[in-house]
Amino acid sequence: MSGEGVEQSHEMAAYWYKEAADQGDILAQINLGGMYIDGVGVQKDLQKGAFWMKKAAKQGDETAQANLAIFYFRGRGLPTDYKKAAYWLKKSANQGHAEAQTNLAILYKEGWGVEHNNERAVYWFKKAAAQGNEHAIGELKNI
Repeated sequence: MSGEGVEQSHEMAAYWYKEAADQGDILAQINLGGMYIDGVGVQKDLQKGAFWMKKAAKQGDETAQANLAIFYFRGRGLPTDYKKAAYWLKKSANQGHAEAQTNLAILYKEGWGVEHNNERAVYWFKKAAAQGNEHAIGELKNI
């Protein structure tokens, strides 16, 4: 969306992302979802943002899965649902997404959407910490 070689237009970027997203392009779905969430190039619409992020998440993209989990956790564009947040975090965490691993550990630590389980929390904090995730490292120091 930098507009290199042409006049920058967020509206045109949204148009072309939509064209690609409709054809199943994961990166386009993520970018279009982000544009709807932030209201860049399109009217802000959290439901449409969540819709496109969910499309990418269902195709297995770990970043989209982690983002979708946050939408469910915070009730951003979707109803708040900790169990669905945990479901998508597990999918992302199992693919090695450090932030998802940290967030999943927090769910286990607090018992949000999953049964409270300190052993599982420590397991996921360690996985994330091994990738350098500062939040996970800090959590492990406090356990």
